[in-house]
Amino acid sequence: MRRLISITGELPFKATLVWTDPPAVKNAAIVLVNDLDLLAVNIESNQAFIGNTIAGQPLAWDSLNNVEQVNFTLPAGERGAPLFSKVAVHVIGSKVPIVRSLDSTM
Repeated sequence: MRRLISITGELPFKATLVWTDPPAVKNAAIVLVNDLDLLAVNIESNQAFIGNTIAGQPLAWDSLNNVEQVNFTLPAGERGAPLFSKVAVHVIGSKVPIVRSLDSTM
C-alpha cells in the first residue's frame, strides 16, 4: 500500500500504522504473526524514515510490534520560508503468512 502526501516544512509529520494480529502459535519465539513495516520517503531529498527507528540510530525494520510510527520535521528553506515536499508512505508486508484481510489503519 502506498500514499503520496504533500506537507509544508517546519510542521511535524507523523504517520502511524496499527494492525490487529492473530495469536501466535503457543510458545512461539516470535509472537508477531503478520510483520508489516512502515516506510516514509521524502520525495525531494530521497530521505527514508522507517517505522519505530530512533533519530540518529541506524535504520532498522521493526519485527516485534504491531504499531509503527515515523515522525519528522522538514527543515526551513531560505530565509526561514517553509519548504513544500511530497512524502510517499509505504506499508510493506515483510512476513504475512496469514492470507486474509488485516484490520489496519494508516
